[in-house]
Amino acid sequence: MSETRRYLQHIELEEITKPSTEWLSIPSQLHDLTAKAFETLYTCYGENTNQNPADKQITERLIDDALSPIAKRIYEGKQTPEGQRAYSRGRLFSTSLSSLDTEMRGVIQEQASMAALMIYQIDRLIDLQKAGSIESILDVFADLSNLHGELTRSEEYECVMADAEWEVVNQASKRAKLRHKETNQNKIKALAEWEKTGHNYSSMAAFATQRRKAYDVKERTLYDWIRGHCRQKL
Repeated sequence: MSETRRYLQHIELEEITKPSTEWLSIPSQLHDLTAKAFETLYTCYGENTNQNPADKQITERLIDDALSPIAKRIYEGKQTPEGQRAYSRGRLFSTSLSSLDTEMRGVIQEQASMAALMIYQIDRLIDLQKAGSIESILDVFADLSNLHGELTRSEEYECVMADAEWEVVNQASKRAKLRHKETNQNKIKALAEWEKTGHNYSSMAAFATQRRKAYDVKERTLYDWIRGHCRQKL
């Protein structure tokens, strides 16, 4: 039996997974957060819901898989005084962070896990709303807000890193092209010098040994240039 069926008491996954189905099980105020959570979950697991909508069983499995690592961190967090206080107030995301070093917060949380926990907390909000537990609603909503903020920052960081990686690759490509251009120019100059003064050297090897530094290449490279050039003339 899927753990999701035990965790989610109010969100009807059939509504989520069927296109153009109205979300009657979720208050309209929570639609945007819910859509964000499921979109992130599907994206993290490579499910293209525009081309091939995920069915209920797939969605249940994704939520179960994503909740597993963060559930372990919640359990560990409960062992600390800070975490126990957060857990007693329904702040599960805060509980999961309480066992981590400060510098690790925000990077240890996987996007899929945060998205799945958002779905779980939204379901809890619906339950608390029906029960009229105002104080608990505020605690869970605060935790949900922190989750959403952390997930957004994580995605923005991922975009920044992707842009930075592209820029590094782009700059490296430009430098490689520049070096290649400079090498070709040096080759042309070296061959021109050989044509003009090559008779002053005892051999191609001697020319390569004495003139390699002038063209910023290895001796073997310069020798191969000259030899190839001479063979083409035969």
